[in-house]
Amino acid sequence: MKSFKDICIKQNVVDYLNNIEKKALLIYSPTSSEKINLLNRLDNEKLILLSTHITDIDIDKINNYIKSNNIDIELVIGFGGGTAIDIAKYIGNTIEKKVVAIPSMLSTNVYSTDKVLMIEKNKLYTLDSKLPDLIVFDEELLKKSSIENLYGFADVLTIYTASKDWVISNEHKEDDMDKDIYEMDIELLNDTMQYILNNSYETIKNDIFKMFNFIGTVGHITNLYGSGRPVSGSEHIFAKSLEQRVLVPHGISVALGIIIMSLYQNNYTQEIEKCFEKLKIFDYADKYNITKKLIINNLEELKPRDGRYTVVNYINKKDEKIRQRIEEILKKFKISD
Repeated sequence: MKSFKDICIKQNVVDYLNNIEKKALLIYSPTSSEKINLLNRLDNEKLILLSTHITDIDIDKINNYIKSNNIDIELVIGFGGGTAIDIAKYIGNTIEKKVVAIPSMLSTNVYSTDKVLMIEKNKLYTLDSKLPDLIVFDEELLKKSSIENLYGFADVLTIYTASKDWVISNEHKEDDMDKDIYEMDIELLNDTMQYILNNSYETIKNDIFKMFNFIGTVGHITNLYGSGRPVSGSEHIFAKSLEQRVLVPHGISVALGIIIMSLYQNNYTQEIEKCFEKLKIFDYADKYNITKKLIINNLEELKPRDGRYTVVNYINKKDEKIRQRIEEILKKFKISD
């Protein structure tokens, strides 16, 4: 199986797009394109433009766009964050055309997976798709999204709780363990935590390619295993539930999930806390209306996910000792009441 590292080129995004010789559909994020004034810098008549605001990740809207426009293209390009690249992968897989991913931020590992997140009838689903055929890495572009990039580290640190959930599931005879994948999981987690703990905030923020590799490797592990089981557990269940209550970056919601679920796993350590402190993951939590009350309400109403056995399946959400620890940690991270 190809790794994202095998299909990556380093190039200025505008130069790449202006030199495309095939008729191509460019799905772009308006927010990302404005950061570099992309639309005014494009000079290629072979590009058909589609804003992510037109379809979002709604399957019906995307399929209607494909049918109504009778798309005659050779290439599908996604420029932006998770939404743009997921739409490109979905369309490319549907019409059997090559896909190019141009990440404008590293907040997710969407550029390195063969899965897509789609909405159908107001529900989110993870669907099989395809790995991009090419990834264009533009370091200067990615530097413009430094905060969002750092949020992407939270999706690597999910291994902290997801791997423990995998062990729990195996002990309860719900899932078999893949020893090789599990060892790859733990090696990536340890390497990432040591990197964060041993380097300054400025070093981490500015080493874009290192970040690209850490975050992309999570997607590669998912591809190798065939599902998100090794890297997605109770923390993602918590995060998905929280994201349905409030519009919040995935990095913040999943980091909260890691903190809270690791307490219920009896797995919480100072090292994971220090990683989030170093990355300043919660510095903008108030901006997204993240409060202690919201977090506790989300926890109390949390339900297990079908087909994925985790600590959520059996925890006592009203355990007073754990509840007290949660409140202490949230206070330390300056999460308001």
